[in-house]
Amino acid sequence: MGRARIYLFDESWVQPNYRVVMGYRGFGAVGLISTLHLVNSLGMEKVGIIVTSYHPEYVVMEDNGPAYPYEIYVDRESKLLVVVSREIPHDFVRVDYARKIARFLSKIKAELLVLIGGLDSRLRRDASDLMRWLPNRFYTGRPLEDKLFERDLMIIGPLALQLMMSEAYRIPAITLLPYAMTDAPDPAAAAVAIDRINKLLGMNVPTEELLADATKIQEELSKLEEALKSEEEKEKRSKGGLYV
Repeated sequence: MGRARIYLFDESWVQPNYRVVMGYRGFGAVGLISTLHLVNSLGMEKVGIIVTSYHPEYVVMEDNGPAYPYEIYVDRESKLLVVVSREIPHDFVRVDYARKIARFLSKIKAELLVLIGGLDSRLRRDASDLMRWLPNRFYTGRPLEDKLFERDLMIIGPLALQLMMSEAYRIPAITLLPYAMTDAPDPAAAAVAIDRINKLLGMNVPTEELLADATKIQEELSKLEEALKSEEEKEKRSKGGLYV
């Protein structure tokens, strides 16, 4: 079976021209936050899981029952398929994982693959520069207003593999790379990705909850920074007192 295998619970949904969204847990966990937000906002139906030879050994409980590391969801009405990858696949299975998904999408004749990742926010040129994007050679959709991914930058890891496999299997694909924090989950960056997905796919998935979560995270980081500054000031005063 190879090192990765897809198990479908229900195949009654399978038909050509599904639009597909997937991402990985990279900078800001943007790919994971975005895909989970789509699943929850649209009340999508779980139709399958992906199992690998080096599989994460955990199950978590969510509102709709047990959730597994790699899952497939669909919304039949909008013909949207979302692959949720809660973990980055193990090094030994990463190529097989990307290939298996690409082969599966080719088999069901997917119309478009939208890949979501995060781009280091330190590379941002100005406040209006929210994200970059990169199409593969088979993408024929309309261009986004955002700037293209620059030549001197590099996509690495499973997202790069998935983009490469999309070309190998002739699947039209576009990669969305919002600028994101590198040291914490970044729902605000995920909100940028969801906004672009709405424009690409003609959808209206709300982002208010993501922006509210972003505010909470920023507040927590601000409190942490203030606490660290306070501790540093106390330490300085303490050291200064030793020399009085």
